[in-house]
Amino acid sequence: MLAGFVFSLQLNVSVTDKDQTKLYGTAVDIMRGEEVIASKKSDKVQTMRTLDWAMAQFELDPGVYFIRLSRGSYPGEVVLISLTKDTQMNMVMLLHKPTYTIYGQIMDTPVNKWVNSKLYVIDEKDALATESKIYEGGYYTVGLLDPAKTYRLRLGEGEERKFSAPFRYQVEGIYYLKIDLRNSEVLINSSGKMTVTSSASKGQLINAYLRAGEKELAGERVEVSTPKGNLTVISDQNGVVQVGAADYGEYIFEWMGQKAIVSVADPNPQVEEPEPVEPVKPDVIEPEDNAPPTQNETLLFGIGIMGVLIIVASVGAVVVVGAIAYFMSKNSQNKEEDRKKTQVKSHKHSGREKKEE
Repeated sequence: MLAGFVFSLQLNVSVTDKDQTKLYGTAVDIMRGEEVIASKKSDKVQTMRTLDWAMAQFELDPGVYFIRLSRGSYPGEVVLISLTKDTQMNMVMLLHKPTYTIYGQIMDTPVNKWVNSKLYVIDEKDALATESKIYEGGYYTVGLLDPAKTYRLRLGEGEERKFSAPFRYQVEGIYYLKIDLRNSEVLINSSGKMTVTSSASKGQLINAYLRAGEKELAGERVEVSTPKGNLTVISDQNGVVQVGAADYGEYIFEWMGQKAIVSVADPNPQVEEPEPVEPVKPDVIEPEDNAPPTQNETLLFGIGIMGVLIIVASVGAVVVVGAIAYFMSKNSQNKEEDRKKTQVKSHKHSGREKKEE
């Protein structure tokens, strides 16, 4: 008993929300794998550093444990801890969060084969989403996973590389996922491939085949988009997914980042006759009173002014020429009259002289 007391460690777990509000009454479970080792609720505990905590206190042996929180409508939280000394954990619960967390155990022979190795999480396109460390006993946790995606776990490198079966959780929260690599049903040693029939007619079945090497992949979720809506179809024991081509249009199969499109064409498509189109009359734009003149209008205006000036000049020239002609004619006429008057006077004078003689 004395030895047991000496080697026991103190683990204190306090619980708050994101605003540091103390969440009294939260269930705190200490777990190894799926087994609950101890369970308490967070109570009001006063310490020297603060007035009080919403805290659960445990005495545990050194080792690796999951700390799991559960509270009403909260989605739950879980962390993994390697307990080697007295520890205080401050955990935060979120009422709403867009991601989820998986936690569990990798089981293989020998038991600790993968301890301190990397656990990789890959998405449908074989892209690395996140990674984690594997602790003693094969325990792991992986968080911040997207409910809209399908993932697989990958272990090892090169020829030793191993994949788990695909998984997907569509609701926020925490999920326990045990991967038993001793069972070949959850093991995929190479990337899977989807093959879909290239064409189909209305009323026929469209087949998709899922295989990894020579292995037929049963129980796989395939998302299918049809002209009438979306479907989720599970592959059968032969790795086959079947969808009936009930309508004309495109059927899109998606699985693990792979996509295949099958078109079901209508052999007698109805061609709609185009409606007669009335000729479009050009719009006549009336010039605005205050609108600035266009270039053509300015040109015409300039030509008009020049025309008026030319006409005025021509008329003036005619008037001047006429005046000059009139003046010259009048002058000539006056000279003729003066000449005649001179002749008459001369004639009278001559007659008078004759009479006097």
